[in-house]
Amino acid sequence: MQTGLIAERIETLTARDADRLQAAARLAFDEAVNDWGDTNPWGARDGWRLNAPATPTWSFEEGGETLTVRLRWNGREWDAAVNGVAVHLDPDTRVAFRAGGGQTSVFINGGTFVFARPGANADHDAGDIGDEVKAPLPGKIVAFATKVGASVKKGEALVTLEAMKMEHALKAPRDGVVAEVGAEEGAQVKEGAVLVRLEPVA
Repeated sequence: MQTGLIAERIETLTARDADRLQAAARLAFDEAVNDWGDTNPWGARDGWRLNAPATPTWSFEEGGETLTVRLRWNGREWDAAVNGVAVHLDPDTRVAFRAGGGQTSVFINGGTFVFARPGANADHDAGDIGDEVKAPLPGKIVAFATKVGASVKKGEALVTLEAMKMEHALKAPRDGVVAEVGAEEGAQVKEGAVLVRLEPVA
């Protein structure tokens, strides 16, 4: 795979190239949302380091090129760089995702980009498996796909949260039974709010 083919300054890119970078950055952010169930930085899997900015990293393949996305918390908000090109996570640009067959299609500004993961990121796969699905950032509950007493499988989408004008599917961290649903559809929730609590399968 080739890397580093993108111009160094985003101002020199075509509109489609800019959309491609925005799509990759928003896909990384969407995946990050599902990693940030624990807001305690000591247990986070997001690249947090003492006295240093968090810089979680994702790699995707699209159009024969590997795109490396780095997300960075600047103290106020998250920004991104794709193959070294700064990309503003624009909340006014609506995107939609459709995953299947090991790929994710990202729909943005009338265009479609299909990304594949070259392999699981070990940093994101490590760590304890929790019993709670928490809101990783403030947002609105669009829908619950489960209810108290339901059996769920690891990776199953349980809650749809709207934040930054994107809909994020928050997934079950493990197999279990839904013991508690902590909010109602349409509710505004704060970062760290417990939305679903699981208990072991009897």
